[in-house]
Amino acid sequence: MSFLVVIVFCLAGFSLKMADLLGERNGGVKAFFVSGLSATLFWLLLKANNESSTIILSIVVGCLLTLKVDKPNLVFGLGVLVFLAFLLGFYPPTLWLLILLLVLTVLDEVTHEKLKNPFFRFRGFLKVAVVVLAVLGFLDYLNALGFILFDLAYDLTSVWLGKEKMGG
Repeated sequence: MSFLVVIVFCLAGFSLKMADLLGERNGGVKAFFVSGLSATLFWLLLKANNESSTIILSIVVGCLLTLKVDKPNLVFGLGVLVFLAFLLGFYPPTLWLLILLLVLTVLDEVTHEKLKNPFFRFRGFLKVAVVVLAVLGFLDYLNALGFILFDLAYDLTSVWLGKEKMGG
């Protein structure tokens, strides 16, 4: 696996947050374009290897289960992702890892808006689990690093644009 996967993870986190913010602001064509770009980056991660595919699928399914795909542009992006995955393929996920990460994704999504502690606010369950899984040898370090950068890019994009304050 190359370091390029880490870069794609980071860009996917940034583009997902941009798609989310543009969807909130009724960003029109731009919101749909960014959602399509984000979906394409997600598909590249589904196609990169089993672990990155598992991580991305847990995020996508977890967001679907918690009703976070709630704007037309995000639904469009999901459609692009599904289209690319079935037309051009993807790595099948590792089932036990998918189930674990899916549960943690749902926990993160349910708690991050309700509990003000920074651990919950910045979706700490999945981050901690990915680091622990990498240290224990269940995840490749580059996939773990990629995911951490994905999540940091997602969170810091809001901060960078002045939408949120750290820890609040």
